Amino acid sequence: RQGQNKFLLRDVMKEIELVSERIKKIKEVVNFSVAGSARRKKEVIGDVDFLVSIEDISNKYIVEKIMNTFVTMDNVVKVIGKGETKSSVKTSNNLNIDLRLVSNSSFGAALQYFTGSKDHNIALRRIAIKHGYKLNEYGLFKGEKKIAGQAEEDIYKKLGLQFIPPELRENQGEIDLAIKKEIPDLVDSVKGDLHCHTSYNGGEHTIEEMAEEAIKIGHSYLGITDHSKSLRIENGLDEKRLLEQRKEIDKLNKKYNNFRLLSGVEVDILKDGSLDISDDVLKVLDYVSISVHSGFKMTKENMTKRILKAMNNPYVKTLNHPTGMILGKREGYTVDMEAIIKKAKERNIALEINSYRYDLDSQLAKMAKNEGVKLVINSDAHNKRELHNIKFGIYIARRAGLTKEDIYEI
Repeated sequence: RQGQNKFLLRDVMKEIELVSERIKKIKEVVNFSVAGSARRKKEVIGDVDFLVSIEDISNKYIVEKIMNTFVTMDNVVKVIGKGETKSSVKTSNNLNIDLRLVSNSSFGAALQYFTGSKDHNIALRRIAIKHGYKLNEYGLFKGEKKIAGQAEEDIYKKLGLQFIPPELRENQGEIDLAIKKEIPDLVDSVKGDLHCHTSYNGGEHTIEEMAEEAIKIGHSYLGITDHSKSLRIENGLDEKRLLEQRKEIDKLNKKYNNFRLLSGVEVDILKDGSLDISDDVLKVLDYVSISVHSGFKMTKENMTKRILKAMNNPYVKTLNHPTGMILGKREGYTVDMEAIIKKAKERNIALEINSYRYDLDSQLAKMAKNEGVKLVINSDAHNKRELHNIKFGIYIARRAGLTKEDIYEI
């Protein structure tokens, strides 16, 4: 929960999915979609908006059926309003949800309008005016004639624009790209996950249990990155235990087809920038990730020097949660991200988009991409359920305009 009427998308996604499942089951529903900031996959959202279309919006029986289904959901604690075109409810976790009913012929225009963002829509309406059109939630009009509205894609096409994915609609350069037909194919999946923890330290499940869940998700690989010895609160692994874990991973890999466990580690960056695991062990692992877990109150200059020194280690492949932030729980440390990105480029080190912490955010991820630095999308799962949260990292990557080519994978 993020203050008054603000929520982490991750915390309300299940509720969004439950509403979606219930409304989609109504056979008369033709089109259905979440809209607003939830559709744009913003990390923090307010209210949730849903849009529904039916063939005959004047059919009061079907309208009543849809609205009754919505306001009588099990998680509804208050009906704020109920009408023929809009109903609003408050759920048990204080989330406000609106359901709007529109005609099938206007669904695309309404979806575009209610998805936003406000700045994106203002820019789009200006383009419509330049073409001699009028754009609103009912459609795109030339005079009194509707020339587009049923499909969202048609709105953009008629305006001479390439279709813009919802995640990019923030009026931050996406319209110029769409004019030039240069919107890229955004990343929509990853081959695997290179940051998770097991019952060796800090995690709930065994390596094998984590692997079985990763296979169910469809991953081709899973990197095991338990904490190193300096993180005593997590029972961090020393060199001896890391090598023992490596043997277990090698043994488990013999039973898998089309899937591979990777022997890794999340090495603690000490205050002087050194790593707390010897190079003799790091070099026999499949890959090495590094992280800051202490000393957050260092000056920006000293924190930057600390991380840059650690990035010089020849075995480092990824820098995890580069700012130290946990959105909604903890501010990050102060660090010169431009210097970190420059070093990552120089050393060919990937920067992590952490699906749990929301670190990096989309702006920093975009900055890294523009400098030619690869990003790695990880779950930072401490149990098998959290492996599924990697989708939230993919959302951040899409908001940053990242393609498959921008992602570090093994």
